[in-house]
Amino acid sequence: MQIPKLTPMLVEVDQLPTYWPQCAPLLEKGLTESEVEIGVEHLFEMLQARIGKLLVGADSDGLVHLAMALQFQRFPHYTVAHIYSIGGKGVMDNQQHWAAIKDWMKSQGASKVQGSCKPAQARLWRRLGLTPVYTIMRQDL
Repeated sequence: MQIPKLTPMLVEVDQLPTYWPQCAPLLEKGLTESEVEIGVEHLFEMLQARIGKLLVGADSDGLVHLAMALQFQRFPHYTVAHIYSIGGKGVMDNQQHWAAIKDWMKSQGASKVQGSCKPAQARLWRRLGLTPVYTIMRQDL
């Protein structure tokens, strides 16, 4: 199935009940490789509290094909769009959609994009042009 051209759309808090049922499974899939530091229910709470943002790519019928939960982190020298989870059909293969998402991030004041991921996900994120900057190491106590 060919994915239609999608335009990134920011979901406002009052629109969450409409979009969340379609977005939650896509975002949850993006969190499956995490260490469960954040779950889809936490993303929803962050979105409701306006801590995070939900960006979707929906077709003209309102069907969501892509969902991304992110937060803007402001540093003294730049702003980073930090992706908590991204999911959907063709996310990693559609450079036109990714270019539109990056343009939207820039319009929001971001000059960098980042996300935490495991090695398998990192290989996928490389397709979008992201490169490793830091490696996060952990040990259970």
